[in-house]
Amino acid sequence: MIRTPLVLDASIILNMLSVNSLETLLAVEREFCTTDFVLNSIKKTICKGTFAKLEKSQKLKIYSIDKDVEKFFEFHSSLRNLLTIEGCSVLFHAKKTNATLLSSDRNLLDVAKKNDIRSFDLLDVLECMIKKNILSKKEAVENLTALMEENRILLKEACEKRIVRWKN
Repeated sequence: MIRTPLVLDASIILNMLSVNSLETLLAVEREFCTTDFVLNSIKKTICKGTFAKLEKSQKLKIYSIDKDVEKFFEFHSSLRNLLTIEGCSVLFHAKKTNATLLSSDRNLLDVAKKNDIRSFDLLDVLECMIKKNILSKKEAVENLTALMEENRILLKEACEKRIVRWKN
């Protein structure tokens, strides 16, 4: 069975870093990647040591859009600027490589769906980590609760439903 690569956007990387679960996620036997645009955008947000570790990680491949810059900007224009350059870069890479997109950005996930790009949100990622025994339900509840406190973008109702399910 061939497994498609998983493309991470800035929001999922930052969310997983904030609850110290990015390394746990990257331990899954899959190919993980992101783009140089995403890496450059999070560089401003995370500490230098964490950034250097992420940049040198053997588990997170960094793809440069340079080779496909013309096609990339055509794709970005076709989306009528619905996404940031960073968001568009991971969407473009996922589409180009037939990969699966992981994101916490609802707008990016909606655009991915409209473009027939397979995608999963943060709740799906945590659920998968539980099913694969990478994360306990208790840890998932703790992580999601912490993320809800610092990240107002997460859909509160959906998060609360998942927390109730994981607690039972």
